[in-house]
Amino acid sequence: LRGEALELRLGEAGSVELILQPEERTGWVVARWGGANGAVREVTAWRIVGAGSVGGGPQWLEGQGMVCVAEGEAPGGLLRRVSAEALRVDFRQARPESAVAWGNVRVESGPQWSEGDRLVLTLAPRRSVLLPAAGGRVRFGSPSLEGWANRVESDAERGVVADGAVNGTVAQGRLLSGQSAPVRFAAARAVSAPDGGMLTLEGDARLWQGERLVRADRLDWCAATE
Repeated sequence: LRGEALELRLGEAGSVELILQPEERTGWVVARWGGANGAVREVTAWRIVGAGSVGGGPQWLEGQGMVCVAEGEAPGGLLRRVSAEALRVDFRQARPESAVAWGNVRVESGPQWSEGDRLVLTLAPRRSVLLPAAGGRVRFGSPSLEGWANRVESDAERGVVADGAVNGTVAQGRLLSGQSAPVRFAAARAVSAPDGGMLTLEGDARLWQGERLVRADRLDWCAATE
């Protein structure tokens, strides 16, 4: 944990509040620690505040102003990043249990990304749900596609799961042997595989390119074959 100044306030019954201000040289507070199987986690923020107790450890920590969380697995593994205006982590028995990020949230996991207003994350099992601002939409994508939905869930095994009036565009391709051009899609749900190479549409699924249309309950689009 690295910052310029740390302020601790001791309260009744052993309660503790802390405020960590950024380094003058860099303008950031930096926290870095190692995890299981060689994973490395790093948090940078304009400042960090929190609360806990002398005997029970931290109850919550909150990065404020601008926050970026980066998590890398063993060398050569997947890199995950979350950036937001603020992020709060809640602890249980001194271990992080859940987190909430809000304000211009962007989530990156390998080649995939999504953007929204509020992210709710559980750490065991590791899943996250990204929600839009009121009246807005969540945006998601990869090198082969870009789409919009009412919410996006990230799952380490399934990839990005977009729900609610999903629509978007995949990269240049050919539909029914047509000319190469952007192919549009729509469905009730879309699942983009972790590597970003396969898009599965479910529920009134549609793919179209100009006047060419493919419609079914479920459609699979493989970018590598187009």
